[in-house]
Amino acid sequence: MRSSTTHGTLGTTARVATSNHGAAIQKNHTSEKIGDRRGAALAKQSRAIVGAGDYGPYVRPEEARAVLATLEPTSDWGTFTRFLWQSGARISEALGVRDADIDFGAGTVRVQTLKRRANADGTPKPPTFRLVPIQVDLLGFLAQRLRHFKPADDDRLWPWTREHASREIHRLMRNAGVPEERCHPHAWRHGLAVHCIKSGVNLVVVQEQLGHAEIASTMKYLKLTILDRKQGLARVEF
Repeated sequence: MRSSTTHGTLGTTARVATSNHGAAIQKNHTSEKIGDRRGAALAKQSRAIVGAGDYGPYVRPEEARAVLATLEPTSDWGTFTRFLWQSGARISEALGVRDADIDFGAGTVRVQTLKRRANADGTPKPPTFRLVPIQVDLLGFLAQRLRHFKPADDDRLWPWTREHASREIHRLMRNAGVPEERCHPHAWRHGLAVHCIKSGVNLVVVQEQLGHAEIASTMKYLKLTILDRKQGLARVEF
């Protein structure tokens, strides 16, 4: 049973409805308060667009350089963070890399592509691998590290849990001054995609680097953030 009572408060009509559980729920129908709520929602939406775009928060190149500058290049975290930035691998994919996956001659690393959907009949798809090119500097750092740390071929290069790696990457990014909303391992993957596309890299190349099964997954990075559009329009004379 619900009852309602109308109160006059400073010229504003408010309706109080009593729910079946006896809790009073006040609904104010003034245009002023509706406008406030809409304004707050738009402001929140605007902040999300500025910080993320449609693909999530991403690391900017200057932020990546700031984080890497705090790390010894041949150290565990130095090589791991550089690999995230250059490969675009998901953190679980990066943690699965083994010594035998590195081809120093070809300059590539074999990465198992995760997050693949099951077959139409529900059966799991067989493991899929992709070759990820990395830069000469990282190849050199990995070679130096492996001279001191000699894992067996079936040993992972970075033998951490996903949770431990995520916490440490968050800490390193925060300490380097990266905004909190971008202090996440996946921000490196998004950051590489955006950086490559802005640098004119072919979309199919980005797709292969990230391991997307469909080009549509890569095309979302073509949608620029409001900051990107503002920077572009700033060069236009009106």
